[in-house]
Amino acid sequence: MDDWDEALSELLAFESQLSDVDFESLETLARQHLLSCARFPRNGDIFEALNDTEATYLTPWIASFTGGSDCVLAKGTMIKVCMDETDNTPIRVFAVIFDNDTFETQFIPEAIRTDERYDRLLLTFSTAELNESFRLISN
Repeated sequence: MDDWDEALSELLAFESQLSDVDFESLETLARQHLLSCARFPRNGDIFEALNDTEATYLTPWIASFTGGSDCVLAKGTMIKVCMDETDNTPIRVFAVIFDNDTFETQFIPEAIRTDERYDRLLLTFSTAELNESFRLISN
Protein backbone atom coordinates (compact mmCIF):
# COMPACT_ATOMS: atom_id res chain seq x y z
CA MET A 1 0.00 0.00 0.00
CA ASP A 2 1.49 3.35 -0.95
CA ASP A 3 1.64 6.46 1.27
CA TRP A 4 -1.56 7.86 -0.25
CA ASP A 5 -3.50 4.67 0.57
CA GLU A 6 -2.12 4.63 4.10
CA ALA A 7 -3.17 8.25 4.65
CA LEU A 8 -6.66 7.50 3.33
CA SER A 9 -6.95 4.43 5.57
CA GLU A 10 -5.99 6.51 8.59
CA LEU A 11 -8.63 9.11 7.72
CA LEU A 12 -11.29 6.46 7.20
CA ALA A 13 -10.54 5.09 10.68
CA PHE A 14 -12.24 8.25 11.94
CA GLU A 15 -15.30 7.69 9.71
CA SER A 16 -17.72 7.96 12.63
CA GLN A 17 -16.42 11.47 13.35
CA LEU A 18 -16.74 12.68 9.75
CA SER A 19 -19.75 14.45 8.35
CA ASP A 20 -21.48 12.96 5.32
CA VAL A 21 -19.95 15.72 3.17
CA ASP A 22 -16.43 14.98 4.49
CA PHE A 23 -16.86 11.26 3.90
CA GLU A 24 -18.19 11.76 0.37
CA SER A 25 -15.23 14.06 -0.36
CA LEU A 26 -12.81 11.36 0.83
CA GLU A 27 -14.53 8.76 -1.34
CA THR A 28 -14.29 11.07 -4.36
CA LEU A 29 -10.57 11.64 -3.74
CA ALA A 30 -9.99 7.91 -3.34
CA ARG A 31 -11.78 7.13 -6.59
CA GLN A 32 -9.82 9.80 -8.46
CA HIS A 33 -6.57 8.34 -7.17
CA LEU A 34 -7.58 4.76 -8.00
CA LEU A 35 -8.65 5.71 -11.54
CA SER A 36 -5.02 6.57 -12.26
CA CYS A 37 -3.47 3.37 -10.97
CA ALA A 38 -5.93 0.52 -10.42
CA ARG A 39 -8.46 -1.76 -12.04
CA PHE A 40 -11.80 -1.56 -10.25
CA PRO A 41 -13.20 -4.98 -9.31
CA ARG A 42 -16.50 -6.16 -10.77
CA ASN A 43 -19.11 -8.52 -9.40
CA GLY A 44 -18.01 -12.11 -10.11
CA ASP A 45 -14.31 -11.33 -10.63
CA ILE A 46 -12.07 -14.14 -9.42
CA PHE A 47 -8.73 -13.27 -7.82
CA GLU A 48 -5.84 -15.34 -6.49
CA ALA A 49 -3.67 -14.25 -3.55
CA LEU A 50 -0.09 -13.60 -4.74
CA ASN A 51 1.37 -14.22 -1.26
CA ASP A 52 0.07 -14.94 2.23
CA THR A 53 -2.27 -11.98 2.63
CA GLU A 54 -3.83 -10.36 5.69
CA ALA A 55 -7.58 -10.04 5.42
CA THR A 56 -10.62 -9.12 7.46
CA TYR A 57 -13.63 -11.38 7.50
CA LEU A 58 -17.18 -10.66 8.61
CA THR A 59 -19.72 -13.14 9.90
CA PRO A 60 -23.14 -11.66 9.10
CA TRP A 61 -26.05 -13.15 11.00
CA ILE A 62 -29.73 -13.36 10.26
CA ALA A 63 -30.13 -10.99 13.17
CA SER A 64 -28.99 -7.48 14.05
CA PHE A 65 -25.39 -8.52 14.58
CA THR A 66 -22.24 -8.92 12.52
CA GLY A 67 -19.07 -10.43 13.93
CA GLY A 68 -15.67 -10.81 12.37
CA SER A 69 -11.93 -10.84 12.82
CA ASP A 70 -8.63 -10.72 10.99
CA CYS A 71 -6.99 -13.69 9.29
CA VAL A 72 -4.27 -14.59 6.82
CA LEU A 73 -5.21 -16.05 3.45
CA ALA A 74 -2.60 -18.48 2.17
CA LYS A 75 -0.82 -17.77 -1.09
CA GLY A 76 -2.94 -19.15 -3.92
CA THR A 77 -6.27 -18.72 -2.12
CA MET A 78 -8.95 -17.87 -4.66
CA ILE A 79 -11.72 -15.40 -3.92
CA LYS A 80 -14.79 -14.24 -5.82
CA VAL A 81 -15.98 -10.63 -5.60
CA CYS A 82 -19.59 -10.13 -4.46
CA MET A 83 -20.74 -6.55 -4.86
CA ASP A 84 -23.47 -4.21 -5.94
CA GLU A 85 -23.33 -4.20 -9.73
CA THR A 86 -24.42 -0.56 -9.91
CA ASP A 87 -21.14 0.71 -8.42
CA ASN A 88 -18.55 0.85 -11.23
CA THR A 89 -15.83 2.39 -9.05
CA PRO A 90 -15.99 0.69 -5.64
CA ILE A 91 -13.51 1.65 -2.95
CA ARG A 92 -14.20 -1.54 -0.97
CA VAL A 93 -15.86 -4.83 -1.89
CA PHE A 94 -16.95 -8.09 -0.31
CA ALA A 95 -15.63 -11.44 -1.47
CA VAL A 96 -16.13 -15.13 -0.72
CA ILE A 97 -13.50 -17.86 -0.68
CA PHE A 98 -13.85 -20.70 -3.15
CA ASP A 99 -12.92 -23.32 -0.54
CA ASN A 100 -15.11 -21.66 2.07
CA ASP A 101 -15.88 -24.84 4.05
CA THR A 102 -12.20 -25.41 4.85
CA PHE A 103 -11.68 -21.75 5.74
CA GLU A 104 -14.75 -21.63 7.99
CA THR A 105 -13.67 -24.81 9.78
CA GLN A 106 -10.26 -23.26 10.41
CA PHE A 107 -11.35 -19.78 11.54
CA ILE A 108 -15.00 -19.88 12.69
CA PRO A 109 -15.83 -21.76 15.91
CA GLU A 110 -18.25 -24.66 15.49
CA ALA A 111 -20.79 -23.05 17.83
CA ILE A 112 -21.05 -20.13 15.41
CA ARG A 113 -20.96 -22.21 12.20
CA THR A 114 -23.82 -24.42 13.38
CA ASP A 115 -26.02 -21.64 14.77
CA GLU A 116 -29.14 -21.32 12.59
CA ARG A 117 -28.81 -17.52 12.66
CA TYR A 118 -25.28 -17.59 11.20
CA ASP A 119 -25.56 -16.52 7.57
CA ARG A 120 -22.13 -16.90 5.95
CA LEU A 121 -18.58 -15.65 5.90
CA LEU A 122 -17.57 -12.61 3.85
CA LEU A 123 -14.14 -11.11 3.32
CA THR A 124 -13.71 -7.39 2.78
CA PHE A 125 -10.98 -5.77 0.69
CA SER A 126 -10.20 -2.32 -0.59
CA THR A 127 -9.73 -1.91 -4.34
CA ALA A 128 -6.11 -1.00 -3.61
CA GLU A 129 -5.58 -4.27 -1.67
CA LEU A 130 -7.03 -6.33 -4.52
CA ASN A 131 -4.75 -4.65 -7.04
CA GLU A 132 -1.64 -5.03 -4.88
CA SER A 133 -2.05 -8.44 -3.25
CA PHE A 134 -4.10 -10.44 -5.77
CA ARG A 135 -3.97 -11.48 -9.41
CA LEU A 136 -7.13 -11.32 -11.51
CA ILE A 137 -7.84 -14.81 -12.84
CA SER A 138 -11.24 -14.42 -14.44
CA ASN A 139 -13.94 -11.82 -14.90
